[in-house]
Amino acid sequence: AHVQSEYLTQPREAIRTLDGLLRHWPHDCDAQLGRAVLHARLGNVSAALRDVATASESTPELSGQHLFQVGCVHALLAERQAPSRTEALH
Repeated sequence: AHVQSEYLTQPREAIRTLDGLLRHWPHDCDAQLGRAVLHARLGNVSAALRDVATASESTPELSGQHLFQVGCVHALLAERQAPSRTEALH
């Protein structure tokens, strides 16, 4: 998914790859938040926030990397919705 998204500039294909991974491992926080960032980059607000919520529910204590990804999602969504501005800074 990383190669698809970052090097091949195929974020939609990367999302499909992560969809497949999450079908087998539905609580994989890395995949969930990676997909959330991709959705946020594409402007898919509800999908991005849904992935953040799912990851937060399944992993009560997010690692520093995961918190950074959550912040990135909100920063990417900040222009589209005001609550994300505050969450990005949090």
